[in-house]
Amino acid sequence: MGLFNRVLVGVALLLSSVCHADTSEQLWQRYNALVGADQVIDSMPQQIDAMLAQQALTNPDRSLLDRIEPIVKGSWHSDHLRQVFIGHYRADLTDLQLQQLIAFRELPQNRRITEAELAASQPGFEAGLLRFLADLQENPPHQQRTQVIHDYIEATEMVDYLVELTADLVAVMITNMQNYMEPEAEVGPDLAEMREMMRTQLRPMMEQQMYLTSYYLYRDISDQDLSEYTQFYRSELGQHEVGVAKGAVAEMLMQWGQQLALDLAQDLQAQP
Repeated sequence: MGLFNRVLVGVALLLSSVCHADTSEQLWQRYNALVGADQVIDSMPQQIDAMLAQQALTNPDRSLLDRIEPIVKGSWHSDHLRQVFIGHYRADLTDLQLQQLIAFRELPQNRRITEAELAASQPGFEAGLLRFLADLQENPPHQQRTQVIHDYIEATEMVDYLVELTADLVAVMITNMQNYMEPEAEVGPDLAEMREMMRTQLRPMMEQQMYLTSYYLYRDISDQDLSEYTQFYRSELGQHEVGVAKGAVAEMLMQWGQQLALDLAQDLQAQP
């Protein structure tokens, strides 16, 4: 092959590579917009506010909350954690999988389901949920609806995931605080016992919360649409997407937990 032809081939390969990168970026942007990842990440400071406000209702020691509130909120670095979250997704989803997931999520009924799920990150969600649950006691769901919700929760294995995620987050924070404040100390067996106790206590609470929240989230979604959505999450691609999402959320929250633990430990050491 002559020099000129080799140069042409090299240029063609380079252009092909650039075009492929652009296509991958466009696929990710479309998928990201459909699942609302940015919206969820950016809403976390507001959700932290809501969590602290709930604590204020039952905690008489307001001075402690006033002290930790800026630390908790300041430890959430949206731009960095967004990159952690996105990086996990992009490492574990191929272009073909993104294309298939985009096609699935662009269906009108699935767009409505995603919109319903994203409502959980909106201000006022908790208040609306409480009003809905008060009405639910007088107007319980029919058996078919209960089965549809059960099937969705079972297919996504969300209860077990949330239990493990919560236990892991607490353990990460305790370990990192101890490592900072007492670097020579070893993490003892008490931590493993605490994790096991947390799992036992959390599971029934998480399961009940997951059911009740799902009744509210999907209240305007038909049984048929939610059942078809559930069937997708029993497929190989659906299970893979759920696994990627769980991994991305866990990695993001673990990094946040490490930062929060460090910030809290530094604040404690600074106290006279």
